[in-house]
Amino acid sequence: MGPAGGPLSRDADKELSSDRQDVAVVAVWLTDDVEKTKEYLPRVQQSLNLSQTTLAVHSGDKNGPPGWSINPGAHLTAIVAEDSRVTASFGFRSLNETNVPSVLQKLKPKQ
Repeated sequence: MGPAGGPLSRDADKELSSDRQDVAVVAVWLTDDVEKTKEYLPRVQQSLNLSQTTLAVHSGDKNGPPGWSINPGAHLTAIVAEDSRVTASFGFRSLNETNVPSVLQKLKPKQ
């Protein structure tokens, strides 16, 4: 999630940290410039002040790992996964805090 993913990351992080400590958010950048992105991510982390979100960069194919169903036309694809398996995928051309509930609804209910 680049700057376009900021609102979704920040709002999902805030929502989950208040009620779902059992869920982790991992924001993964797909990029041609892995090294530059690795240098950039700590500044993003500090700027957004995320507590339950890890920022990472995928060093493989820019289309993402197999099975992630990345939408190449989207600015951001949100993936919900459980036990190393994708359970939902959302492609966003634009996004804001109103998109968070639709993603969080795909989480397995709290035990």
